[in-house]
Amino acid sequence: MAITTDEPGHFDRMRRDAELRIRNGTANAARGGALGSDALSLLYGLASNPATADDALKLLHEMQVHQVELDLQHREMTTQEQQMGEALAHYRALFEFAPVAYLVLTLKGDVMEANAEAANLLAMNRCDMAGCRITNLVSADNQLALTGLMKRLNNGEARTHCHLRISNGEGAVLALQLSASVSPGGTAVLAVLSDQGNK
Repeated sequence: MAITTDEPGHFDRMRRDAELRIRNGTANAARGGALGSDALSLLYGLASNPATADDALKLLHEMQVHQVELDLQHREMTTQEQQMGEALAHYRALFEFAPVAYLVLTLKGDVMEANAEAANLLAMNRCDMAGCRITNLVSADNQLALTGLMKRLNNGEARTHCHLRISNGEGAVLALQLSASVSPGGTAVLAVLSDQGNK
């Protein structure tokens, strides 16, 4: 796991690492961080004067350490970006190919995402489901149950469920249980549809 910059002492450790790399000659070549002509002229002027030569060496050292620190930060960010991409792909695959029907709804009940099993269960195209109000998928006599479920979630109930009768895209009426909870961030409803058997 990559080191995060909010760890105590992270920048102190990075500076020590940068200074060690400079001392040992193991610092990588700068990534486009070569000194500009103005900086070189300033350093040359300071180094040429015996009174300021020490300052020039200190300044050059600080600039070198800072460049190595930037390179180390760049490497860390690249590693973290790769790890986040891999984690996202992993959890996306778990959602997409799970053997249960998952839906992500807005707090108002609009479908934000549906996995392959949900589309299969409802015999719908996943693209057609996005943005669709879930109440449009249930018969009128079951809309009250779904409305009640959404109201309970919006009123702070952590987890709840209801029974629904949904007409799928092939004309079959499915008896389903919808189990739902509000996402940890409180911005969406996470729902699982389970088939209770056709009636």
